[in-house]
Amino acid sequence: MPEDKKDEGPAHLDTFIPGKLIKNPLSMVGLALAVVAFANILFLILVDIISTNANPYMGVLAYMVMPGFLILGLLLVVVGITLERRRRVRGLSDASRFPKSTSTTRSVRGPTVIERRLCC
Repeated sequence: MPEDKKDEGPAHLDTFIPGKLIKNPLSMVGLALAVVAFANILFLILVDIISTNANPYMGVLAYMVMPGFLILGLLLVVVGITLERRRRVRGLSDASRFPKSTSTTRSVRGPTVIERRLCC
């Protein structure tokens, strides 16, 4: 007697790897923004601690503006993951497929050969 399998949705959803959902352009931009904002926050706090002169604009940047960019970057990551998941559920192609840039591609091979001849 065959077992009744519970319907789990489309078969391609079984192959989801969470790390692949973040590999879309919107999430990548959000991740880059969040990382840069976090690094700036750490740098500005360090400068604020070490500085001998009180500068009110440093506090505004470090404690008000940069956290806003950090939150915006994290929101972009979440929105990108959500849109990529919806795209995959509908069965559309992955947005995570960036163009290949190998040295066998003719458009890439030409400039690299010229660069090699110039630098070596």
